[in-house]
Amino acid sequence: MCRIFAALIVLFGFTIASLAQDPLPERRLINTRNVDFYGADLQTIFDTSLESCQRACLNDTQCQAFTYNSRSNACFLKSEAGQQTAYDGAISGKVLSVPKARRDLAQMRAEELERLHQRDFDAARQQTQSIGV
Repeated sequence: MCRIFAALIVLFGFTIASLAQDPLPERRLINTRNVDFYGADLQTIFDTSLESCQRACLNDTQCQAFTYNSRSNACFLKSEAGQQTAYDGAISGKVLSVPKARRDLAQMRAEELERLHQRDFDAARQQTQSIGV
């Protein structure tokens, strides 16, 4: 009997956990290859990866764009997506805000999918975040 109760708690916990995290992020990126967003630098991060650069931008509310130089592994966080300049080996991303109404709708639909586990939502989120790359 205790095992059944424990199993129910674990299953119920997964459902609660899946609802605790928003299915859609407030901000997302659209990336472009071989383009530099010239100027408007907020911060430079050296010896980093594209993934870390993207994460740094999304976690900084002032960051509205970034340019990652794949040759030197340097990240340039930007206050705006300025003039686009061709630059071979650069990956630039622009931050787009996801409207609250769209996030609320996604949350409602996630609640309707109570049979899914947190790992299912995590896999879907990871896949959608990689589309812009």
